[in-house]
Amino acid sequence: MKLVQKHLIKFNHKNYSVIDKLGFLSKNLYNCAVYLNRQVFFSHQPFLTMTELHHALKMSPDYQALPAKVSQLVFSKNKFRTILRRFSDH
Repeated sequence: MKLVQKHLIKFNHKNYSVIDKLGFLSKNLYNCAVYLNRQVFFSHQPFLTMTELHHALKMSPDYQALPAKVSQLVFSKNKFRTILRRFSDH
């Protein structure tokens, strides 16, 4: 069982703009990582490792705008490989 906390931050909260910007940047970085792995999958090559994703995206403005720990955490949450493994099992 996973415990989840949900925090609702309204538009008038003092940190809303910062949280919104960081969420937007992390979403963009995640989508770039998924896109790269998707392209590798369709070209029948092995999946990119976290290190390869790091080197491929470290010059992107989204990666540089986020703290390094956050950027690496976004890569570790890349579930595209897991989904593809489940798909290929069926």
